[in-house]
Amino acid sequence: RFKQYILGNDSVKVETDHKPLIGLSDKPLHKVSARLQAMLLRLLPYSLKLTYTPGKFMYLADTLSRDFSEEQSCDTMGDFDVDPTDLFISVLVEDLPMIKSHWKLFVDHTNRDVQLVKLKDCILRGWPNQYRDVEEDCRPFYEFRNELVVVRDVIFRGNRVVVPKDLKHAMLVKLHAGHPGINRMSSRAEDTLFWIGIGQDIKKFINSCKTCQKFQKNKIKMVLQSRELPPFPWMEVAGDVFQLYQKNYLVLVDVLTNFCEVVTLPDLRSATVIERMKGIFARHGIPITFYSDGALYFDSQIFKQFSEEWCFNHITSSPNYPQSNGHAEVTVKTVKNLFKKSIDSGEDPFLALLNFRNTDRGKVHSPASNLMGRKLRTNIPCKFDSLKPKITVMNDRKLIQANREKTKQYFDKTARDRAPFTVGQSVSFQKMPDSIWQPGKIVDLADKPRSYIVEGEQGGLYRRNEIHISPRSVLSNSSPKIGIHQAMEVPTEQVELRTGPDDGQLDESGAAYQPLPQDPALNQDGTNISRAGRVIRKPTRFQDYDMG
Repeated sequence: RFKQYILGNDSVKVETDHKPLIGLSDKPLHKVSARLQAMLLRLLPYSLKLTYTPGKFMYLADTLSRDFSEEQSCDTMGDFDVDPTDLFISVLVEDLPMIKSHWKLFVDHTNRDVQLVKLKDCILRGWPNQYRDVEEDCRPFYEFRNELVVVRDVIFRGNRVVVPKDLKHAMLVKLHAGHPGINRMSSRAEDTLFWIGIGQDIKKFINSCKTCQKFQKNKIKMVLQSRELPPFPWMEVAGDVFQLYQKNYLVLVDVLTNFCEVVTLPDLRSATVIERMKGIFARHGIPITFYSDGALYFDSQIFKQFSEEWCFNHITSSPNYPQSNGHAEVTVKTVKNLFKKSIDSGEDPFLALLNFRNTDRGKVHSPASNLMGRKLRTNIPCKFDSLKPKITVMNDRKLIQANREKTKQYFDKTARDRAPFTVGQSVSFQKMPDSIWQPGKIVDLADKPRSYIVEGEQGGLYRRNEIHISPRSVLSNSSPKIGIHQAMEVPTEQVELRTGPDDGQLDESGAAYQPLPQDPALNQDGTNISRAGRVIRKPTRFQDYDMG
């Protein structure tokens, strides 16, 4: 017969004018419709290479289809005849080497799992036509009921074994060998294992792994929280200290106008910092709020007394989180770069600072114009008329606010917020930005946004921004930990496949057994209820009609 010529030949080329067949032939059998499964099962013994040819160029096939012969020929091959169902079973089991060595273990625990026993019985007896007639334990599997089969008392979804409840923890341990992430661990599981909620269980398992929590990356990017612009200049001031060429500098910058003051510090004592700040406040006035990073010279008792006597609020950012004091950090970066270039070229750094204060920023006027209402005279020749006082800050405030909103809009595109932590919650936190994560517990909420007081496992209280805190899960495992080495091998040639009553028989069209579509459930009061539990209401235009 003709198939005897192509059996075992791996260079058989088949032309088809049905283009979707090419993609369908590459799909796994369990992902193909029942009608096409029957065809693909019969083609499994052959190595065929499908190619697409438009129908108008397939002259021979079109001619033969018009000269159809009704004579039926015997389709037997003697010893070469292969039952498609047996062939599918062999392919299924050969593709699962893990099942060969652990089959008996899965059989024992499947037979002890109440839910899987009911599911197996439902598969063998056949699924009810309506969803409401399905047993409660089997309903989670109803959506993919056509993919479920029973192979020698073990349930499969396609080519993935359905794991009993007692073996879930052992399978998660094996999947997590090498501590992969969620995506890699899920990729491992989707080849061979399945149970309801496997994705969530993988996520919880990784979140509860102490090693993964210890070395996790700080990848979270929180939504930007912008402070509201002050209505007038020098009402809010941010400060920081930097070191350059063995010299310390104190930087104070106005939040609204971006005007900065830079003074040298002979030492880093709080008294010295306070003395320099008093001189600056005497020139520009006392701000309402002063922001700092909470360094020792800003967080001392003497500085607290200074803020109380001079009547301004002192707000510190979370430790090791300079972004919270971003205005001062950006100004320090700019001034430091300005001083480096000036010193390297032999120029006066404070003359460069004067030019920086006197330079417009796009449509926004210079920091000096917005703070003092006038341009500052520099060594660059200019008309005296350009030095006349002019109030620009009120118009520029709108431009500055628009720029900040635009910055926030772009920043928040890749950022997200998460649920706030609660007192008593178990967390992991970093003592330093680049250190490993350590277990701890939230003991209090700090008085600053996104800031918490964390107690370490070895004691000690730490104030940390939530960027350095991560929720920690503790996996509760009530199931016994089953040793995988206890499994026993079972010969694959004795495996039999059962998917339902007379499932091996196909109808005349080649379609396998399929239950009818589900109907909505009926409540006790006669109202229809959807699968999600919502009441199905009849449209008002059909109230006068009997829709039964």
